[in-house]
Amino acid sequence: GSHDRTSLPGRVRWNMSPSWQGLNAQVKADCCTQQAIALGVKPLWGGMQIKVAHLQADLPAKLLEGLGAPWNTLQPQGRLSLASQGVTIRWLNGRAMLAGQASFTAADMSSRVSPLKPLGTYVFEITGGDSPSVALTTQGNSPLRLSGSGQWVGSGLRFSGVAEAAPGHEAQLTNLLTLIGRRSGTRSIITVG
Repeated sequence: GSHDRTSLPGRVRWNMSPSWQGLNAQVKADCCTQQAIALGVKPLWGGMQIKVAHLQADLPAKLLEGLGAPWNTLQPQGRLSLASQGVTIRWLNGRAMLAGQASFTAADMSSRVSPLKPLGTYVFEITGGDSPSVALTTQGNSPLRLSGSGQWVGSGLRFSGVAEAAPGHEAQLTNLLTLIGRRSGTRSIITVG
């Protein structure tokens, strides 16, 4: 439902080659990829399949603002990277299925609503299977600690997580924690779905 838009800096180049089995594409963004991302799109009875053979992309954190609230309020800064050695996504009869694993790393993150810079480095991992799972972890000794887990159920994500300040940083992070989720004492509870 977001009406915010964010564009990639620089050009995006692609090559597409249709075949009887679907469509193969190579996509390369000058700003974000060292090598082209290979995609295979295949129609299925009652759905479709997208296969990504290898993915390594470094993205500007400003892209998150395009997702709307709370990202446009937080105005995140830092380095984002998306990596996978092979992921297949299938949509069959309105249900998404995932095979493979992908990780999204947000390194040296900061926000305009917090005086602390950086807040920390966070990893969001997606693991395929019958019920694909997600996990959020904090790396190292970060002032803002994020953790959580969830699963894809049907076509939606159900996620439960916690945001909390490391000891000694509670007062500096109180505004940020209020924006991240529902407060419960010194923690913020994050729920999706």
